[in-house]
Amino acid sequence: MKWLTASNGILLSILGLFLSLAALASSEGKKKPTLAEAQLQMGFYDLLSQQKEIYDARVTATQGGVISTITSPNDNRFIFKGKFTEQTTQNGQLSFSYSPIFFNNPTSGRMIEGFLDYLMHNTVFMTPMVVEGQPLLVGQSGIVLGEK
Repeated sequence: MKWLTASNGILLSILGLFLSLAALASSEGKKKPTLAEAQLQMGFYDLLSQQKEIYDARVTATQGGVISTITSPNDNRFIFKGKFTEQTTQNGQLSFSYSPIFFNNPTSGRMIEGFLDYLMHNTVFMTPMVVEGQPLLVGQSGIVLGEK
């Protein structure tokens, strides 16, 4: 099932973006109280049913975490707002838990529900490092994220 691999890769990429902002917020919080914010669009595509879903995501870094808001440009009734909270670090790893703040989904059966379920029920680990002056985050699945 190659679609599972592709789906997990997309989920981990989006999750990595959220977590990179959280790591940036925690390092920036120690230096100066500035907020980082990013807006992006993400999508899910099911090869078998040839269905696609597109979502707008806004993530704002705060001290100790990230607030994320996910909306649908195709359905203004859909909204999901949640917070990544940084937990205690172990062995140089950052770990985050995700807690929902608000969720309104007027229709069920969306592909994004699996992604949101994964966020709410799993602790996500990232290892920060700097290579030749470039800050990187390495995830438990091997994903590597940088700021450039």
